Amino acid sequence: GMDSAVTSAKRKQRCITLYTMLRSHLRAHAQAYGALALLVTGAITAGAIIVLHRTEKARFVASRLEYMALVGNLKAERILNFHREQLSTVKFYASNPVIAQEYRGTLAGDALARVHAETILSSLLARGAYESVHLVDRHGRLVLSAPQGAPAHPASTGAARLINIHRSADGKASLDYEAETIDGARLILHVQNSAWLTPLTEHWPGLEETAETIIFTREASSLLALNDSRLSTPTALALRIPIDSDIIAARAARGETGPLLGLDYRRRLCYAVARKLPALDWMIITKIDAAELLAPLRKNALLLMLTIALVYALLTSLIVIFFRVRAERQRAEADADRHLLSTAIEQACESIVITDKNGFILYANPVFTRTTGYSRREAYGRTPSLLKSGQQDAAFYKTLWDTITRGEVWKGRFINRSKDGTFCE
Repeated sequence: GMDSAVTSAKRKQRCITLYTMLRSHLRAHAQAYGALALLVTGAITAGAIIVLHRTEKARFVASRLEYMALVGNLKAERILNFHREQLSTVKFYASNPVIAQEYRGTLAGDALARVHAETILSSLLARGAYESVHLVDRHGRLVLSAPQGAPAHPASTGAARLINIHRSADGKASLDYEAETIDGARLILHVQNSAWLTPLTEHWPGLEETAETIIFTREASSLLALNDSRLSTPTALALRIPIDSDIIAARAARGETGPLLGLDYRRRLCYAVARKLPALDWMIITKIDAAELLAPLRKNALLLMLTIALVYALLTSLIVIFFRVRAERQRAEADADRHLLSTAIEQACESIVITDKNGFILYANPVFTRTTGYSRREAYGRTPSLLKSGQQDAAFYKTLWDTITRGEVWKGRFINRSKDGTFCE
């Protein structure tokens, strides 16, 4: 039982000693540890900001691309609806028996039939966004047109469909829809892009300045733009992109799916979404410049960084103030201790002399000056040997100096000679 108690007491004493040493160490190096803590806090904060910024960026970009995909899908549906409408219109009029009858009359040289047929074509021209309407025979020869003299394009065979994408005489991009009539002729509707495709693609529902939709079709080893850009010179039937290039549209045409980040036809970094229209063999690219899309996020990140920097600066200032106040308090306590010690030495009843490590006197208290007759000015810078009386031998002084130079306490009795030659102890 006694051994266990002793062991427990020793263990407790070691813990107390360790705690005391640790506490003293922390106090002695408080400023260094404070600076280290500040640096660690700053590093952790910076890391957290980076992670949060990346997470927020991914979420923000995904939401914006989802919105762009929605816009692209709406435009695609409107284009497909227009396409279906044109197919339905050309098929309906091509199967009209009245047109077939007037066509036969025109071929037979009936002037009245020609007038009736031209009237029907003119009404069709006024009904839709058509630049011209043509009726050609099965050999592709122009029979009737509205307006008169408008050029026709070679006819093909088959069901109602989009047969041609070309640039008209006025330099505008146009589309041709055709269908076969009852008598084997072909009815061709000449649609100008500026009347329907361009308005659909140029309009953007938001305030984004660089957002746009470009429609491409594949021709051999390149992609051909079908509509004009909001941001550049006319691109319809003028912009061609090699299918093997690094442009976003070419990458999408090669099969890349999902949101895309890359260069557009202007060589600007963009975010884009792509959708193919199998019914037309077209592809819609909806895109926006990366700089504009990320601008709100960068602004928020900058505000966050400034806020954290201010908080960090405030925290640093508080820590600096804390250590300054602590240092001032410690200095004041040390000054108070020195003053107390100085007072105690000044008022001591014994002679007290303080020397440097070489034995030269730095200080002597009032009792010293009274008992020896030497003033402080006279004693300063001299060695205690000025009081040597000859009553102690060399071995006495050697023992004295060996003891105090080892940092130990020497105790003994001096017989000194005062300034007037009398002896004093």
